[in-house]
Amino acid sequence: MYKEDVLVEKIRSCGLNMTKKEIKALTYLESYVGRSDQLILQALVDLDLLLKKFFFQIMKKSKEEGRYFFRLCYRKMKNTFEFWSLACNNDYEKNKLQRIYKNSLFSHTEFYTQKNFANVEPLITVLLPTYNSENYIAETLWSVFDQSCQDFEVLIINEAGSSNETIEVIQLFEDNRIRLVQNKTRLGLAESLNEGIRIAKGKYIARIDADDLATEDRFEIQKNFLDSHEEYGLCGSRQHHFGVDTDFVHEVAEKHDDIKAALIYGCEICHSTIMIRKDYFLKNNLFYDNTKKAEDYELWTRAIHKFKFHNINKILGEYRVGADNITKNKFNALSAESALIAANNISKYLNVPVSEAHLEYLTGWENRFDQVEEKERQKALKEEETLLREMAKNNVIYKNYKDSSLLLAINRRWRWVLGKYAYGHDLEEVLSIDDLFKKYPSTESSREHEPISNTKAFSLKECIKCVLKFFYTPFRHGITYKLRRQLWDLDGHLKDSKAEILDHINSVKYDILNHIRDSEIRLKQYNYILSEKNSDIDYSLRKLEERFESIKVFIDSQNTSLREILDNRIYKAETNLSQTFDSRIYDAEKNLARLLIVESMMQR
Repeated sequence: MYKEDVLVEKIRSCGLNMTKKEIKALTYLESYVGRSDQLILQALVDLDLLLKKFFFQIMKKSKEEGRYFFRLCYRKMKNTFEFWSLACNNDYEKNKLQRIYKNSLFSHTEFYTQKNFANVEPLITVLLPTYNSENYIAETLWSVFDQSCQDFEVLIINEAGSSNETIEVIQLFEDNRIRLVQNKTRLGLAESLNEGIRIAKGKYIARIDADDLATEDRFEIQKNFLDSHEEYGLCGSRQHHFGVDTDFVHEVAEKHDDIKAALIYGCEICHSTIMIRKDYFLKNNLFYDNTKKAEDYELWTRAIHKFKFHNINKILGEYRVGADNITKNKFNALSAESALIAANNISKYLNVPVSEAHLEYLTGWENRFDQVEEKERQKALKEEETLLREMAKNNVIYKNYKDSSLLLAINRRWRWVLGKYAYGHDLEEVLSIDDLFKKYPSTESSREHEPISNTKAFSLKECIKCVLKFFYTPFRHGITYKLRRQLWDLDGHLKDSKAEILDHINSVKYDILNHIRDSEIRLKQYNYILSEKNSDIDYSLRKLEERFESIKVFIDSQNTSLREILDNRIYKAETNLSQTFDSRIYDAEKNLARLLIVESMMQR
């Protein structure tokens, strides 16, 4: 049914089974012209996972065959990426596709071979917790082993109950810098990280998760910073988020004071990019709280009051966003916990109490002010304004935060609350507390209820409008919110209709372009098959050369052996001949002497 290709032949030769769908995915370069970009991106992700599935199984059976199969996978992935990138509708989607390809296992031409070896006392411990991590841990490990700074160990804490495949993939990397610790009981992420901090050999600990990647200069940049700044105990960086539906940079504050103030309301540290000083955390008894879901955010809010933090103003990490999105229940739990942490920061370090009613509004995960009716919203906004004013005032007394940094955090917070700012962007200006609330008031009621001047003439229509405004104002936000939701729904329907129209247009476009692309597809498939066959021929020739070489070595060894035997036999023959000749000469001389004696006696 499907045209066989070298990948399928190799998989079958190793005794592995495939479904028809898998055979089709491995043998055909399906055309995605006129299809959605999301389908193209997801198809490349699926192909990557499928190739890894068979590669890991073949590698277990034979490392030689596995390395050969890896080269086939590299060519398949490369050809597929290049072909599908032609079908992307714009450069933005092409960049996403390229990022998925570049961060895949088969962007490498050959499977990993260790080139650097472990030190007895490594400078850096790479702390990597795992749990059912077989899908992407190979890419993570490779990005670690590709670092320009090679003085490290990789400490893997594998959770109890994790899949066997996770261990099997790790063991494919025959690198003696890997130290694998298997939890005997279920510890959870926080306790696994705590155990890693305790047993780490390195002076510095670099965190990374089992599906993320590090840029090749990450360790070197962070090590150099910490080496030259003894007062700093943590160094993070910006991080790029990538995936089928994602392509953005997580921006974070760079300087210590700005990070400290920003941590009041949210996590200003990209956890999978940090490098910490081990002794600073141990000396201050700083460990992850295993009762918290936002264990990293909670830890940073304690640690930053003990030593300095810094974020490198460069992308040093790649964060993979997959299909396993955060569940609604976990989102709500993290949101509620973040609000509690924020309330604790405000109360503990600025001595400003937060009411129970206002607690839910402190979360930085979602803007709760937009989810309530106008009356409740106005009440919450007034309390928020009072809270922010008190924070600024009390900081003058307690001085736990740098004034300019706290003012920046308050500016961002207030504008975000009003929907006039998105975190990760620069503010146009940082206003004083009074100017901030003047320029961005919580309500426009002052403009809606201006007193009517006796000197100004009003029409009946304008008077009615003023009266109606009085009744309308309390419900304005609620109505606005409902209208906004209806507009969102309408916008969704319009997008669906637009999508249907575009699908129809694209289907027509597809029919037209398909004739053009058909020949291109066949040519590419033909070239691909030729390249695979050529690869097989090259591989066979290399094997033949190796056999010829081994035969030559064997013949040479046999010739050497034969020469030794022949020389030995000639030597023995010469020795025997010499001995026989000497013996006969001796006997002849002896007989001659006897004859001469007899003859002389007879003559007498």
